[in-house]
Amino acid sequence: TITGFWEFRNGASFSNGASVSPRFEVYNNTGTASLELFADNINPEKQFFIRSSTDKGMLEFDVASSSTVIPIMTLASNGYVGIGTRSPGTRFDVVGPDGLGGGTLPSVSANVAMFRNYGASVSNAIISIVSGPYGNSGISFGDYNDGSAGTITYINTTDSFGFSTNASEKMRITSAGVVDVASGGSYAIAGNTVLSGSTLGSGITSSSLTSLGTLGGLTVSTAGIARIDASSGFEIGQFIGT
Repeated sequence: TITGFWEFRNGASFSNGASVSPRFEVYNNTGTASLELFADNINPEKQFFIRSSTDKGMLEFDVASSSTVIPIMTLASNGYVGIGTRSPGTRFDVVGPDGLGGGTLPSVSANVAMFRNYGASVSNAIISIVSGPYGNSGISFGDYNDGSAGTITYINTTDSFGFSTNASEKMRITSAGVVDVASGGSYAIAGNTVLSGSTLGSGITSSSLTSLGTLGGLTVSTAGIARIDASSGFEIGQFIGT
């Protein structure tokens, strides 16, 4: 039922001449109800769709490019939101330009977001986190008591990666590729301490220390198998960094 006088005017909002609140409704009891926008009325070509499908139970926002309809956003009846897909697989599902070529969804029940792009075997899926040249880019991890207990941070001013646990940085990878462990930290291989501060750990089974930070030779073994067997005259930081 249409009540009152409706008018849609170029450059102005639509209004209802009656005293009731304006409402615009589109019904289709058996198929898809849609609102379609055209570029002009001389050479009409549908440019934008808003439609609700009764069989899918979702609201779709699409655009048309020539004869191709491209999905932009989908609001599913279960609360899932899809970008670039009509079939969101989790709470927030973004599909890249290559689309999906099959496969299965990750079997992680706690998924709250997915970023997918595997329409071809060589398709890449990349998330960019970009900051200012003197700022940092990163990801925070935590729980509702501490939302940033752990972080991975890229420090633009030094071109280095910082890794934090329990709200403090524990390791940094410098622009030269050197791994720098925070004071009091240690290097370990398979749970065997190799280096703690400037002290060789129990994981060192054979070594020849010629000066601070420089080893004449180094062998690291676990379970009776040599994991690292280095020649003489290398720097510890250089070896770990490479």
